[in-house]
Amino acid sequence: MKNLFYGFLFAVLIFGSIWFAKYFYSKNNTPQITFQTEKLQKRSIYKKTMATGTIKPRKEVNVKSSVSGIVDKIYVGTGSLVKKGDLLAKVKIIPNTQSLTMAKSSVKKADLNLDNALLDLNRNKSLFEKGIIPKMEYDGYLFNVSVRQQELDEAKQNLEVIRTGSVKNSKEVLSNIRATISGTVLGFGALVGDQITEANTFSEGTTIATVADMGSVYFSGKVDESEVGKLKEGLPIILKIGAIEDKEFEAVLEFIAPKGEDDEGTVKFSVQASIDIPDSVEIRAGYSANAEVLLNQRENVFSISEANVVFTSDSTYVEVETDTQVFEKKLVKTGLSDGLFIEIVSGIDTTYNIKVRNSGM
Repeated sequence: MKNLFYGFLFAVLIFGSIWFAKYFYSKNNTPQITFQTEKLQKRSIYKKTMATGTIKPRKEVNVKSSVSGIVDKIYVGTGSLVKKGDLLAKVKIIPNTQSLTMAKSSVKKADLNLDNALLDLNRNKSLFEKGIIPKMEYDGYLFNVSVRQQELDEAKQNLEVIRTGSVKNSKEVLSNIRATISGTVLGFGALVGDQITEANTFSEGTTIATVADMGSVYFSGKVDESEVGKLKEGLPIILKIGAIEDKEFEAVLEFIAPKGEDDEGTVKFSVQASIDIPDSVEIRAGYSANAEVLLNQRENVFSISEANVVFTSDSTYVEVETDTQVFEKKLVKTGLSDGLFIEIVSGIDTTYNIKVRNSGM
């Protein structure tokens, strides 16, 4: 039994020695973790936010008709340059039965009122000549005739407008649709043969053409509510227009909406910016654009990768190399960040090697 026990103990010692030998061998041959380092470098840091939107003309009007009817002719095409007063289209008047009946009735009524006024005048003329009634009373009859005559003239003009769209001996033809501003024809809301309604107190009317001054445009976009508090009027903007590649345009923020709007579950605020567009560049209404709003900037300041700075609840630090691959914490004061690099205000200088976090090999 003793020989068996000593044999078992000897075997345990042999296997234990082999295991410890392998353990220390593997530990001594495990490669050490090596961290890369970086130094402070001078950079220009820009804090920006993005706004997406479109290019819009400052002056854009919908040209409407003051008479109802059918579009008879169109004299210009989409994209045409027009001046204020240029003829855009012509409308064929189709009188509204009810309006025409009322207009005829107004003419008859005005005609009767004039006849009655003339009878009163003639009846009292002889009385005035005989001195029975004073001149003031007679003048009242004369004035009444003038008023009734004017009412008849206006009723006849109204009837003429309803019938033909114009008034005799007048240069204004209401059936002629003219441009109300100078600019570019962006499109038509009605084509030849389309029936249109007039613009009046009770109806917006049919848009026949849309004209815009493309010489003066602006950027209209939206900014998330988390960023709008950082904006202020006058901030510079770099504008990139999707349809114009490899070009950037300078702009200035000129308006921030005081009220946000729900946009697919998030609150966004409308912004506008004036744009400096060279004469050599052709801009079209509705171009999509991205605006980089410059919130803050630091020129030529010492900085490092923000990923190498550790932020805790009570301190901010980096790890600096004190000996080969030996690091210790060093408190720093930071400044502006652009999300990739961060300004180092104090705490370290260019002599320090700063540990690049997550670079261990």
